[in-house]
Amino acid sequence: MTEWQNGRIRFVAEFASLQIEQGSGMIDVLGVPEMSRAISAYHSITASPEFQELERLRIKASHDEAQAVYNAGR
Repeated sequence: MTEWQNGRIRFVAEFASLQIEQGSGMIDVLGVPEMSRAISAYHSITASPEFQELERLRIKASHDEAQAVYNAGR
């Protein structure tokens, strides 16, 4: 997978996360049970220690990559 594809996947995932966070209250008000269950599943997955560790590693890898690029330009 190319860097562009990885970036696009990260963008879509982050956008979906924002939409879920912002829209969850509206979905609850509208009473859409399928979406409420999907949001509940999303929250339980992202709260898991495994997911949090993967997210921590992803952020660290991104930081390390940015630092390497910065240092290469010096």
